[in-house]
Amino acid sequence: MYIPQQPTRKQTRRTKLGFTLIELLVVIAIIALLGAILFPVFAKAREKARQTACLNNCRQMGLATMQYVQDYDEMLPIHKDAPYFLSPTALPNWGKAIYPYVQNIGVYLCPSVIVPPNNKNPATNYMGNGAVLTATGMALARIPNPSDIVFFHEYSGFSLYAFVRPQQYSTGIYYWHLQDCRPAYAARVPQVSPGCGESYDSLHSEGGNIVYVDGHVKYHPFRTLRSGDFGLLPDEEYRADLKQSTVTAAGSTKGTAYKSAF
Repeated sequence: MYIPQQPTRKQTRRTKLGFTLIELLVVIAIIALLGAILFPVFAKAREKARQTACLNNCRQMGLATMQYVQDYDEMLPIHKDAPYFLSPTALPNWGKAIYPYVQNIGVYLCPSVIVPPNNKNPATNYMGNGAVLTATGMALARIPNPSDIVFFHEYSGFSLYAFVRPQQYSTGIYYWHLQDCRPAYAARVPQVSPGCGESYDSLHSEGGNIVYVDGHVKYHPFRTLRSGDFGLLPDEEYRADLKQSTVTAAGSTKGTAYKSAF
């Protein structure tokens, strides 16, 4: 007569340690739920770290500018938009002017900006303020409220030029902010109107790090900036409409013409 062998205690314990299909599915669902909750938190934490690194870049640029001003008889740097701005043959520009004081090309680029890995030239996403950075230079004393006037601010992309925005034209000063309605660009910045996004001072939670003429640095939401913050007249609030500076696939529109308050 055959008598079935009783399972040992070790075999029984091993059998009880197994998972059913339903239990595995529940575990997977819980992991997926935790991931959905935590991944955005991690992404925000990484962006906050990049924003802080960007703020430190701006702080170094502000200190460098103040050192430049002290060394050059209280004059702000002479500026002309210049490609390959650190080249020995580049036109005078703000990036080249402050380099002896920063000695680090990494300072010119916010960590939130992606630059193609094959680019070997210095790049920047920071822009000077063309109301105070001119082709002949401006005395610091001409600006009565330097702690209130933007000196450098942020662009959402990168450039091999050291450039200024707003910019002086023969008919006025334009581009203190920019609506970008080109699909590939509008998709990466905060939307301000149908199909258009704000390209300036919008990299970090719909705001940007700004260096002021006195050298201090502050984060500022782009929607609360005013033309007067750049030393422009008339002093107007931010508006997301086609009366302001806009770029589309067909070209750019300068928008309202401003003049310098200085």
